[in-house]
Amino acid sequence: MTGAGDRTGAGDMTGAGDSTGAGRRGDPGWHHPLGPSRTTDGVTMQVVTQRLVLRPPRLADVPCLFGFLGDREAMRFTHHDPTLRECRRRIAAHEWRRRRDGFAPWVLVDQAESRIIGWGGLYNDPFDPGWGPELGYFLHPAAWGRGYASELAGACIDVADTVLRLPELHAFAMPDNAASRRVLVKAGFREQRFIPAMQRLLFRRPLGG
Repeated sequence: MTGAGDRTGAGDMTGAGDSTGAGRRGDPGWHHPLGPSRTTDGVTMQVVTQRLVLRPPRLADVPCLFGFLGDREAMRFTHHDPTLRECRRRIAAHEWRRRRDGFAPWVLVDQAESRIIGWGGLYNDPFDPGWGPELGYFLHPAAWGRGYASELAGACIDVADTVLRLPELHAFAMPDNAASRRVLVKAGFREQRFIPAMQRLLFRRPLGG
């Protein structure tokens, strides 16, 4: 469940079942306390779903996120960060876009266990601009197969349609990433075409589905 998203260095956030890049249960930071809610400029910065709290990342989250974003095997369908420094840089670049756009990937926290289980959401890719707002995500392997990707996608669609009023969303997934493709189709995305330079399928969803 490797997830879809950044093609170059930002993580394949776009949809792949449960974003395949995760570390191990023993990774530092897997147990992580739930943080306070925040709002900025009228745009919701924290979203609560049935099982998840979606909030902006903090500097202290990076080692935990690197536990799976830096795992080559877990992220085999997307980009992985080879070093903690590159992971920090990638997350910081997205946070810069949040200040500009009003949205960027969230940290996914399991409400019941107060654990970080992933990273993803809506974003404009700072490493491969020009595609417009995208949906993408990466999940810790321990969270795969439990419907978290679809729960996140549903929350993103709601925010995109009712809060941000984004005219359309795009997403990318590798052809052999069946899990992510199913998540995207379930969320109302339609396959558009194969992008040879990326070796990925492009998906699109207009405002309101």
